[in-house]
Amino acid sequence: LVRGPPPLMPRLKRPPEPVDDASSSRCVVPRLRLQGDDALSEDEKKAIAIERWRLIIQLFPASCAVGYQVVEAEQAHDPDDAVHELLGDIFAEKAAGTLESRAGSLLQYIAWHRSTRADDALPVHEEIVYEYLKHLRKESAAASRGSRFLEALNFAFGSLGLLGVVKVRQSRRCVGAALTMFLKKVP
Repeated sequence: LVRGPPPLMPRLKRPPEPVDDASSSRCVVPRLRLQGDDALSEDEKKAIAIERWRLIIQLFPASCAVGYQVVEAEQAHDPDDAVHELLGDIFAEKAAGTLESRAGSLLQYIAWHRSTRADDALPVHEEIVYEYLKHLRKESAAASRGSRFLEALNFAFGSLGLLGVVKVRQSRRCVGAALTMFLKKVP
């Protein structure tokens, strides 16, 4: 059993901050990918996806139960290994594609939130999630993007204990907004 990421994996000492793109109203969240990632093994892809989740947790540690565990792991003798081991255990049964997809949806939300609001993107609030879903619909985002985002929230709630998700899950307007987008999907 090999512990930690493969030797070619990127290691983040400090998560990169999203960067405001002066040429547009977008906020760009750095991607954690390597060139030629089609040739990467499943373990390497999973290590990259876990780094994306690490970024999310480190940006908003108080927004989820696991955030406190990550902060504690960062006090270890070798914090990078401790955090990677912790997240590796949490996501042990998850496929790399699932981790990547769910993290990507959350990072898109975080980028939108930073470009439109001054407060923290996480934990989530039902009113702001609904505003985001309306934004996606108005911008003619992919039909499944709203439902994928709600799936990402449910995933983060189940895996990390992300706060605020229960109210979003119970919100008929959030579920309805994602559904109306999905129903416009071209077969």
